[in-house]
Amino acid sequence: MKTRPSYGHHDLSGANKTVVLQRSCLVLALILGVLLGLNTGLKSAAAAGLDDLPFDHEATKRGFLALDSCLRGMVGPEWRHIPYHTGGNFYQAAWCRGPGARGDCVIAHDGPRRPDQHVLTLYTLFYGRQMRETFGLGLNVLYTPPGRGIGCRIYFAEGGRTIVGEGLSLGFFFYDEPGKPTSELELRASPQYKVHETGVGALSELTLRQDLARFVESPASLRDHGLKKLEALLAKVKETIRSHKVMTCEFGPYKGDGVPPECRPRPLTPDEERQALARAEKDFADQMRLIKERYQELHQALLKAFPFDRCRFYLP
Repeated sequence: MKTRPSYGHHDLSGANKTVVLQRSCLVLALILGVLLGLNTGLKSAAAAGLDDLPFDHEATKRGFLALDSCLRGMVGPEWRHIPYHTGGNFYQAAWCRGPGARGDCVIAHDGPRRPDQHVLTLYTLFYGRQMRETFGLGLNVLYTPPGRGIGCRIYFAEGGRTIVGEGLSLGFFFYDEPGKPTSELELRASPQYKVHETGVGALSELTLRQDLARFVESPASLRDHGLKKLEALLAKVKETIRSHKVMTCEFGPYKGDGVPPECRPRPLTPDEERQALARAEKDFADQMRLIKERYQELHQALLKAFPFDRCRFYLP
C-alpha cells in the first residue's frame, strides 16, 4: 500500500540552506518547462524523442512522425498542449483549444454536446511496463462549432493489435444551436447496424488508409464512397432480416435485485421482420439523404477538424 511521504522539521542553517535553495530552483525550472510545453506544443519531434521510438514497422513510424509534424503546424499559442506521456498501453500527446475543451485535452464522452472546442490526440501503443517496441498509429479529433454549423469527430486506429484493434470512423454532428445536435451521421470503413439483438456488418475490402483517402479526396469522393458503404450495408441488413437470422430477446421477470432480467433469444415473428425492415430502410434513407444534400458541407467540416488535404500521411 502506498503512503504519503512524511514531511518533518528540517534544519535550514548553513549548507542545508544551499541544498534547499538548489532544490527549489530545480523544481521551479521543471515547472517552467512543463508550463512552456503545455502552452506551446511547438517542440520538434527530435526534441520530444520521437525519432528514437522503437516502432515495429517503418511505415508506422513515418506516419506517426508525419502526423506529429502536421499537428505542430496546426497549433498556435492559443492551444493547450499535453506533452507525450505514457498512460496504460498508450504513448500519447494532445492539443486543444476553446472553452468547451477539457483542461486535460481529453475528448469527453459528452464531447459533441460541449460547444466551441477543438481537440487533437496522437498516440502509439506498447505492451508491458517498458516501451521495448511501439506499434500502431492512432489519431482522435473532435471539433464542435461555437454555434450553428457542423461538428466532426475523427477516429483512426491502425495496427492496434489487442488493445484498440483497427477502425476508421468519421462522425458528423449538425447544430442549430450550441451543444445540441439535431442529427448525426457516421461514415465508417466497415459500417455496422444492429437489428434487435443481431449485429450486421460490411467489412471493407480496402486498407484503412485507402478508405480514408477515398473519404477525404474531395466532396464528391466523400459522397460517393459514403453512399457506397451504406448501400452495401443496407443490402446485408435486408438479407439478414429476410433470411430469418435476426434474433430478439424475450425477457424474463425482473427480480428487483439490480440484475437485468434474463434474455431468452428467439427469432423475429413475420410482423416484427416487416417492422425491422421498414425501420432499417428509413434509417438508411435518412443517412443517405444527409450525404446527398450536404456532402460539400461535410467535407468542409472534415477538413476544418483536420487538414487532410495538407497532411497526407495516409498516402503511400
